[in-house]
Amino acid sequence: MTFVDWPGLVEATNNGCERALRPAVVQRKVTNGYRAMWAAQGEADIRTVVDTARLIRARTSSKSSFKPSAADIVMSEPVTLIFRVSLRARLYRDIEVSSSSTLADLAEAIVAAYDFDMDHAYGFYSKLTGKLFDSPRRFELFADMEGSGSRSVKRTRVITAFQKVGSAMTFLYDYGDEWRFRVEVIGTAQPRPNTSYPQILSKIGKAPPQYPDIEDE
Repeated sequence: MTFVDWPGLVEATNNGCERALRPAVVQRKVTNGYRAMWAAQGEADIRTVVDTARLIRARTSSKSSFKPSAADIVMSEPVTLIFRVSLRARLYRDIEVSSSSTLADLAEAIVAAYDFDMDHAYGFYSKLTGKLFDSPRRFELFADMEGSGSRSVKRTRVITAFQKVGSAMTFLYDYGDEWRFRVEVIGTAQPRPNTSYPQILSKIGKAPPQYPDIEDE
């Protein structure tokens, strides 16, 4: 009953031992054994060292303390995604949405979190700076228009566009005024019972007016 005293380290059967001995047994059968005792002892010593090293490596790998970083975790369902939507360093909103939500749902949540009116076209772009329309990945409100070359925000789920923690895109709202928000996944969570999403988790900084007053003209 040694396996009871050493759970996970000692197997309950001797199958592992028999598998480890099999190569030596096959070799003995094929070669009819060794003619010199020193040769047999040398073979036994080599196999002992090699098999012991193999067992130690397997055991170390199975009990490794390595844990992937948040950026390495690819999200699986069902989860909620926590986004940080920033206009600048100390001006952002943290928003939690369901992984089943679409990019259109996320866009509405962002606009509402900044107290803007949802009355302009918008899109999500993989480039974070520069010419956004050159982005390799584009998701736009009018993606169904011929020749747009982008995907639809209404048919794309957030978990498709943002596949892991650390994923970031630019949310461009109002192609005239060009409000540029950096949208980044900063975490995931399990859906809470009886909770509707999206949820605004925090508001840092005062949102600017969507239409600043023009004075003294």
